[in-house]
Amino acid sequence: MRELRRLYRESEAKAARLRLIVEARTILDTMDFEIAARQVLTLVCSFCGASAARIEFPGDPAAEAIRYERAASKPSLGIVFTVHLEGDDPEISVSLAPEMQALTTDDDQQTLKIVADQLLAALNDKRRRQERETFTEALRSREAMLAHLVGEMIGAQEKERARVAYDLHDGVAQSLVSLLLHLEAATVGQDIDVQTAQKLTNCIDLARRCVGDIRLAIADLRPAELDDLGLAAAIRAKLDSMRIEHVSFSDQLGDTRLPRAVEIVLYRVAQEALANAEKHAACKHVRIELAENAEGIVTLTISDDGRGFAASDHRPERGHGVGLPAMRERLALVGGTLSIDSAPGAGTRLLAEVPTDLNRESSP
Repeated sequence: MRELRRLYRESEAKAARLRLIVEARTILDTMDFEIAARQVLTLVCSFCGASAARIEFPGDPAAEAIRYERAASKPSLGIVFTVHLEGDDPEISVSLAPEMQALTTDDDQQTLKIVADQLLAALNDKRRRQERETFTEALRSREAMLAHLVGEMIGAQEKERARVAYDLHDGVAQSLVSLLLHLEAATVGQDIDVQTAQKLTNCIDLARRCVGDIRLAIADLRPAELDDLGLAAAIRAKLDSMRIEHVSFSDQLGDTRLPRAVEIVLYRVAQEALANAEKHAACKHVRIELAENAEGIVTLTISDDGRGFAASDHRPERGHGVGLPAMRERLALVGGTLSIDSAPGAGTRLLAEVPTDLNRESSP
């Protein structure tokens, strides 16, 4: 009978030790460290019959000790978990008041060491989480600052374009219009021979083309539609001015306005690609598709059926691939990429992709 009682007590003690380990692990896995640590100290005191317990951080002056004391406890602390934070690998030790050492077995003390290891693991997890959060926040802040600077730089470029456009409008454009009016006036009510009249007519036609070209250049420098109506409207206006036989535009964004920097960059990419198609590709059909996928990536696809070029050639034939480095540089400013699919005689397909999440955070 005595042996049975001993075995029973030992099994109960083993169960209590295992229960302490499991419950401590569960608490530490499901709660914030400070709250979980206090609950674990409560379990430890109940397990050992201690009056109080605490966790100390002597290597961190800013860290306050975590304490638990029973309502009717004695002034002395029964169990102390000391966390040593020196170096990259913190350690933890357990010290018991003299009266507690007499009340605990070696197995009990070993159990307390296991709980101490669990506390240390939870603390390390907390510290790593805080370090990740700090690093992530710093990275997010730097990305936001970079996006802001990019937006400022793109804005400065657009302001300079606008200034040039205004100068052209108020200077060269007005002079060309005046020249056109004077040439037209020279043909009215004047007795001139046929040869001179033909020369005047040729000059008038040339002046009209110059006026049209300068107006298109001004519109390209500062498209009003981009500011007022957005990217899709600006692309449509650009397509209307092209001399290509068949052009089509698919807009899946609808009324969605993109961040200003993204709209500017994508418009400039479309502008350059369409200019290449019109001047160099000898194409009859151009198709543009504008969309945004579920991941927040805006895609601009420009395809033509022109002569194409060897996309793998880093030095394309003159007139083919003109402006591609500039497109890539513009897209890189807003975190975008450009991919090209082309071959001689097989047309060209350009795909520009730009993420909008960070750009939206930095847009006005």
